[in-house]
Amino acid sequence: MVDLLGDPAWPQLHPRPCTDTPWPGLQCELAPDDACVLRANRLHLGLDVATPPCRPRARLDPTSLRGLLHLRTQSIFGCFGAAQAPVELSPALFTS
Repeated sequence: MVDLLGDPAWPQLHPRPCTDTPWPGLQCELAPDDACVLRANRLHLGLDVATPPCRPRARLDPTSLRGLLHLRTQSIFGCFGAAQAPVELSPALFTS
């Protein structure tokens, strides 16, 4: 996510984004099989969220999504310039 965020220290400032150090734009829910585990299931980044800001010349590496196994929704609003190449996501990312 470093390629998307304008503040490289953001992950260090929010080491526990589902609990003690919440991250605006991230929604977590309890794992159905373990009530002690929270999983990130929604992620929203963009100009309409104050923090974390999008990085100038933001990029999205499709392989970075592989670590977010329980992500159901991701929205990225206004982070990419029109001159950039399109991002292609593997169909394997969308299978359960």
